[in-house]
Amino acid sequence: MAKRAAMSAMFGSTVEYFDFTLFATASALVFNKVFFSPLGTSGALLASFATFGVAYVARPLGP
Repeated sequence: MAKRAAMSAMFGSTVEYFDFTLFATASALVFNKVFFSPLGTSGALLASFATFGVAYVARPLGP
């Protein structure tokens, strides 16, 4: 039973970090153009990374 729990935890962590890696990539490549384009190039990139930073800090608090 302990081996099964360890494998489940490893799988869950792998999926979570893969999802967060996709979010980081999308925030660098897509979000700045789609959501924050009125802020200009640099402002859009900073706002996009700020969104990623807030999600990173709030991740342990959420379900």
